[in-house]
Amino acid sequence: MRLYSQGKDASDFQVQQSSKRLELFNKNIAADCNDVCLVEVPYQLKVHVTTTENASVHMEKLEGEEFLVKTQGGSVKIKDIKAQNISINSVKGELTSEGKLQASNIEFKTGLNSSVKCENIRANNFVVTTHAGLIVIKSCHSDKSHITTAMGDMYLDHMHRSVLIDVIQQANLHINGFSGQLQASLKSGNVFMLAAQLIDKSSIFIHEKGKVEVLMPDIINKLPEVNLIADKIQVDEKILKLGRLMIDSHPKRFRFPAEGEKANELNVVCKNGSIELKETDVPFVVKMG
Repeated sequence: MRLYSQGKDASDFQVQQSSKRLELFNKNIAADCNDVCLVEVPYQLKVHVTTTENASVHMEKLEGEEFLVKTQGGSVKIKDIKAQNISINSVKGELTSEGKLQASNIEFKTGLNSSVKCENIRANNFVVTTHAGLIVIKSCHSDKSHITTAMGDMYLDHMHRSVLIDVIQQANLHINGFSGQLQASLKSGNVFMLAAQLIDKSSIFIHEKGKVEVLMPDIINKLPEVNLIADKIQVDEKILKLGRLMIDSHPKRFRFPAEGEKANELNVVCKNGSIELKETDVPFVVKMG
């Protein structure tokens, strides 16, 4: 391992090493904005980084068994990391990943109004938790993804496979280019989804008040079995005549197809709001990378 200091005093940093553990300490307690430590880490190590107050962390182009980062108010930025486990946890810092993150388990967690922004995720399990911060994901191929927030809006592009979303209080959910199984539960908020393919049993539940808009290309051939329950329901003319709209019930209900069953299923419940189900001519392009 090679250690560099860009601070005023290189002795601010101290390294302690045993046969199984290496620890790096920053002894400087003065306010020195140039006090930065650069560490070159060889491959296949467990890397644990903990900072206090507003100290930030930046990692890139690393491969190892495990990367665990904890900060208080400091931001974390990681890029092109490959490992078995990646865990980024901050009390109130901004969390950002660029390039490709590849691991069996990837977790991001932060609080207050801080955001989580991810560019390219490849994982078996992917977990994101915020309080009121924005969540932005550009591409995610994960066997299981679980995103939880109290009040943070979400912009999710090119999500694949199984995705579970929990909104504890109120937030808006914008999903573009979805392919897989979606289970979304919101206390309150609006949902917009452009879906390429919905598999297994997908569902969107808004427990209090909100709006759901679902768009699909080639809707006749790609739409699964659908059950809609809402105060107001608007569906594309192409499927309206093939389904059954119960306008006399309260809330209103719509089923597609009117008779028979399909292999996959979509259930949307928004009793105190509205649901729109429409066809779109926007082409769906699978994002690779």
